[in-house]
Amino acid sequence: MKSAICAISRNENNYLEEWITYHLHLGFNHIFIYDNNNPDDNSTPRFCSIQSWKEQVTVIDYRGKLAAQLIAYNDCYTTHSKEFDWIAFIDIDEFITFGPKSAYTHINNYLSSITNFDVVAINWMFYGDNEEVNFKKGSVIQRFPHPISNSGQNKHVKVIVRTRMDIRFIRNPHCVDGKVRICDDCQQRVKKSTPFKAPSFKKLYIRHYGTKSIEEFITNKILRGAADQGSNPYKLDLFYQTNKRSKEKHGVEQKYFHVHRPVENPLVSVIIPNYNHKKYLKQRIDSVLSQTFTNFEVILLDDCSTDNSQQLLLSYKDHPHVSYIFLSTKNSGSPFFQWEKGIRLAKGKYIWIAESDDCASPDFLSATVEQLELHPDAQLCITGSHVIDGDNNPVQTNEFDHWEEDGKSYLFQSESYLTSRMFEINSVYNASMVLFRKAGCISNISSHYREMRYCGDWLFWLEQICKGNIIEIHQKLNYFRKHTTNTTYEGIQNGNALGEIAFIRNWFYTQIFQDSLAILQDKYNFYRMIKRFPISTHRQRRKVLKEIAKEGNITYWHYQKWRLYKMYTKHVKPLLEGQINK
Repeated sequence: MKSAICAISRNENNYLEEWITYHLHLGFNHIFIYDNNNPDDNSTPRFCSIQSWKEQVTVIDYRGKLAAQLIAYNDCYTTHSKEFDWIAFIDIDEFITFGPKSAYTHINNYLSSITNFDVVAINWMFYGDNEEVNFKKGSVIQRFPHPISNSGQNKHVKVIVRTRMDIRFIRNPHCVDGKVRICDDCQQRVKKSTPFKAPSFKKLYIRHYGTKSIEEFITNKILRGAADQGSNPYKLDLFYQTNKRSKEKHGVEQKYFHVHRPVENPLVSVIIPNYNHKKYLKQRIDSVLSQTFTNFEVILLDDCSTDNSQQLLLSYKDHPHVSYIFLSTKNSGSPFFQWEKGIRLAKGKYIWIAESDDCASPDFLSATVEQLELHPDAQLCITGSHVIDGDNNPVQTNEFDHWEEDGKSYLFQSESYLTSRMFEINSVYNASMVLFRKAGCISNISSHYREMRYCGDWLFWLEQICKGNIIEIHQKLNYFRKHTTNTTYEGIQNGNALGEIAFIRNWFYTQIFQDSLAILQDKYNFYRMIKRFPISTHRQRRKVLKEIAKEGNITYWHYQKWRLYKMYTKHVKPLLEGQINK
């Protein structure tokens, strides 16, 4: 009889040691931790590799993945089903606990007694902040000793599942889908597989430390998101559903968000993510606050700038449009983590990611909001851009907007726009030119954009256009600052961006295009272009060819296959057709 735990870990490093030690002592034979931290954070595997119990813990790399919990659960069940008899699916803030009526103290003895059921559904016992305000080192169990025995959260269940069955976690991480016999902790039959049931704590339950202190709730949940959802369900209101408000807790809110007068029910959330753009920051913020459309909130974010941008951001803390100011103490390594952080905090129906080095016409919001309100089937609305340099001088270029400025709006169907405007180039070339719908915007999309250095915004906008139609306003309402150095352009010139471009093409092959012959021809053309691309060394060219094979599934075999096809159609097929005609 062997049992295991599957858990996904996201920003839980402070709590891992206690949680792992506790459950191994409870009798579980092995623990699988799916590490869902940021891509550049290797602290979880490093920590687990030096502990005395390292042979009993396996860390699986799920860093940077969005909405990864169900995927992780299904992977663990299918991969390790033959190694164990039961697998428990819980989180790092959940502690499986024997109840007062239990005859067991070892989990395997308890599970061995279950012979007629396939799933054990065990209830939460929810724990709040116990009036703890700040994070403190030490045992979670000792810091938060008192449960909320009458909490509505106690109806939630988590499951321990018998292995070697045809089941899946499809809808919810709290229950399984499939033909299974379910019981509660007392081995009483549960009729339906649902995330809820009447609370029972007699023989087995889960101590769920769902909020901890307000500081931990803000840093671990609000600002980082949930492992099971692309959008973030965690808000301060959720914290106060189970915890009392106090002056001390409000002080922590102000410490992290500098919240003074949160905007009520804004239609638009303007996110200004900054990193070392103090030179342009005041112009950017003022151009937002000067909009003729006024029903918006502003979320100011700084990614640990070194140019004293923070002082300038804080000078806006009392402005009535400013909802949040968040100053990171560690650089995230990617602008897209800043985007996601802002989206999680946003209350508006629409999102405007106003890049900190750009600025806007006063009518940008009024024009784009009007169009999205007129077209509920549209996911995003874009305008044209004046291109300016670092000193606000206009830059003469035909590189970006490929239309005459007539002030009119044009609605495009999603798929036609993708194939005609987004395949060869990224026509949504600047985030500041876009207003898009918040609902579901980071749900069910590829999270690969987080890891991309050159084409991440391209992939992000492709995923947004897949969610609905797109509106173009042929009027230059955005000011796009073009610097002398361009990361994407340099990446193409030295070959480093070609792997990411291959990934974009493969996205089209798998998501949009259906003509297999046309796909093969495009792979041939792309591979041929790489073979002739002016890359400095043979070693670098080999590296690029490996990269496009890995990221885009574009290989020498595709190149040769198309050549063979062309030879066949040119020479062999006419001969065969001639013989048939004779």
